[in-house]
Amino acid sequence: MGRKSTFGSILQGPQRPAGEHRSSSARWSTAIPNKLLQGLVMCAALCAAEVVTFPTQLRAQSVELGVTPAPYFAGVPIEFQVQVSGVEGAAKPVCRYVGPSDAPLQVAGPLVNTSSYSQMQIINGSVSRKESVTYTFTFQLTASSAGEFQLGPFEVELDGKTTSHTGPKVEFTELAEDPDLQISITIDDNPIYVGQEVPVTVRWAFSGGVEGANHAFNNLRIRSPLFDQFEFKPETPTSRQTLTFATEQGDVAVDGKVSKATEDGKDFIVVTAERTMIPQQVGEFTDIPVSCRTEKVVRWRRGMFGDSRPGAVQPAIASGPPVSLTIKPLPTEGRPVSFSGAVGSGFSLQVTANRSVVRVGDPIALDLKLRGNGNIEKLGLPDLSKCGLDEQQFQLPGELPAGSFNSNVKQFKLNVRVKEESVAQIPAIEFSWFNPNAARYETTRSNPIALQALAAHIVSAADVVSHSPQAADAAQEAESNPGAPRISGGAPLSLVGANLAIPNDPLQLLQSSSNFLSARWTPPLLYLAGLGLVAGAILVRWNSTRDPQLVERKQLQKRWRSRLRIAEDEPPALAAQTIASVLREFQTTTSPSNRVPIERLIADCETIAYSPDSANQTHEMQRIRQAAKAIVEGVE
Repeated sequence: MGRKSTFGSILQGPQRPAGEHRSSSARWSTAIPNKLLQGLVMCAALCAAEVVTFPTQLRAQSVELGVTPAPYFAGVPIEFQVQVSGVEGAAKPVCRYVGPSDAPLQVAGPLVNTSSYSQMQIINGSVSRKESVTYTFTFQLTASSAGEFQLGPFEVELDGKTTSHTGPKVEFTELAEDPDLQISITIDDNPIYVGQEVPVTVRWAFSGGVEGANHAFNNLRIRSPLFDQFEFKPETPTSRQTLTFATEQGDVAVDGKVSKATEDGKDFIVVTAERTMIPQQVGEFTDIPVSCRTEKVVRWRRGMFGDSRPGAVQPAIASGPPVSLTIKPLPTEGRPVSFSGAVGSGFSLQVTANRSVVRVGDPIALDLKLRGNGNIEKLGLPDLSKCGLDEQQFQLPGELPAGSFNSNVKQFKLNVRVKEESVAQIPAIEFSWFNPNAARYETTRSNPIALQALAAHIVSAADVVSHSPQAADAAQEAESNPGAPRISGGAPLSLVGANLAIPNDPLQLLQSSSNFLSARWTPPLLYLAGLGLVAGAILVRWNSTRDPQLVERKQLQKRWRSRLRIAEDEPPALAAQTIASVLREFQTTTSPSNRVPIERLIADCETIAYSPDSANQTHEMQRIRQAAKAIVEGVE
């Protein structure tokens, strides 16, 4: 029979029939004396047959189905497993869900895990080996509503054969909202214009103590169609205190701020995060829901080192008030020609040129830097011919650059050319945007740049450089002495006074023309190379004899010291999280008897990390830093 699943077994494979092992012993006990030899031979044959076939029957292919224990709630995923055991050879089973796709029970997966089994036996010098693989297919089932649903059917295909398997009927109930959870979304600006950056504040609250809030916070997922229907600016978290939003594109983590609040006599731990929405569609959007799902600890247990750990958990959900918003189009009336889609406030345009004195037709490199509060990252330049650069005076590029964005600055680089000598400046360039707070278009202008344009220089025949007189003399000499050797591109080669003697000195003959690696330097370099090889071999030998565990321990200690030094410059809340992380890593390398003070120090760090007044815990943090440093420095 296959290995036992962690889930309840519903269907099992074949097992060995009872009483098989009694046949050989029965034959032995009933054998008559005059046929003793025949009985021995027959008994040995039967026993050998049973031993050989035992692993095959034990590891025969079987299918087991399992489901996570009850209770089951609508909207909360559960796991369903199909386990195929006893697979031998190169065969690989395939499992799939074959039920209706539009059923109220949605199925995702499967995830496939494998485990192998091997058995070897030696009988009378003969070795027999049996190997098999167990495949576990895990599906995720989610009921969209309450009710009783049949799990399946599922098909298993192996060696060209397909079998169908159906799980049990399970009852899904509605999960009531937890009164200790709160979730809400606040959108300040209403109405909103297309392209406007709108702050969206998300507030999550939990009542149930710091440890319960920590567990719920780590398992929290916030969902709302708002985060899938509209575009949001990408977020890069800078701390570990982040709210997690479940979207169609995956989980998104956003930095949160922790505080405390009291409502109706209950104390809540509140985490608030802000995201920036940039709507791109026009219309009225009403009753957009928002909800959150997490795990709530219903029973605690005492850990091995005296700390509190979750003993039993259950899913918890909460829904917030729906959100409604109106998105308006940008007005067309009064829209300036220098508008290119910017929405926000406080825009400015700075223009610089790489030269102020040019000739007509020479390129001038312009650097345009756009700053402001709004959707600046995806902005482009307006038509410059309508924003100050007259095409009668300047030659503009056929295609405007897309620009680059960095640190709230959009930069554009392009080249223009002056067409007339009468141009005295690069005029001011206009840039317009829509201010949603004032509901109007606004315009800014760059500063003009003084320019001196000179006449273009025309190359005539008089500007052609004549040939060199020396070259003419050399040509005349070559004509008068046609037998003289010549240098390529030059005058005839003169051999008068040349040293044509053949050298006999061996050092001079062995010396390279480039004087590199000559006979004088070759032996020292070879000796140095040999010494380098010997030193390298000694270093490799020394490294191979070092204790790898000692080397790894030294590296860990160095990394812990570095992180503790970083924590000295961090605020108390962030420093407490860093120190707790170091202590958790250190805890895995020490013996259980030394973990009690470390667990207490980690608990102190978590208390400060989630405390609203963590900024006032500098003295306590100093004590924790010294204690953590003493623990890490004690590693030998």
